[in-house]
Amino acid sequence: MGQFLRPIQSYCESKQLPDISAIVVNVGTGQPSPGHGKADDVPTKQRAVFGHDWLRTRAPVPEDFSQT
Repeated sequence: MGQFLRPIQSYCESKQLPDISAIVVNVGTGQPSPGHGKADDVPTKQRAVFGHDWLRTRAPVPEDFSQT
């Protein structure tokens, strides 16, 4: 999954958005992939995702990902 989520993570970082890929978790562990920092940072990142007003954020287009 990391190969699909990495561009999303990079896009969110470049646009100073919460990392929406942090809510994608492993069914066995309930945790995101190790690329999301320390385990104790994960709940903070997930709260930021759920607390963000995504309806006011422009949806990316394919060209946005070619720039990250």
